[in-house]
Amino acid sequence: MTNKNFFELPSVRAMYEHPDYERISAETAEEVMQQGLVYWLSDLRRRRKFTQKKIAEELHISQPAVCQMLKKPTSVGTLWRLATAMGGSLDITITVDGETRSLLFGYSTVNLHEKRMRELSQE
Repeated sequence: MTNKNFFELPSVRAMYEHPDYERISAETAEEVMQQGLVYWLSDLRRRRKFTQKKIAEELHISQPAVCQMLKKPTSVGTLWRLATAMGGSLDITITVDGETRSLLFGYSTVNLHEKRMRELSQE
């Protein structure tokens, strides 16, 4: 048996050459990410005994809204709000060639939130 590069196998090449590969790949990556986020958020919440009601009170929103956030945490803002409500923080990093950067460095959502609330109160 010859040692072939995985990507040179006919079945693998056919998959990458499929006209819908890019769309299917993006959808699959998004689904896997969502499943992981939902699992870990649920695990953290349960181990720390945070009820949906308690999170709702911290965020000043309804319990059903928290339920929806936990089922499908689709944005960085949603993740940040959930982490903060549970007494945590959110950090997102990217590492390329051994160099790691924090994507949220210097990003103060608290200040942005306070600014937006002041703007709304003046309307």
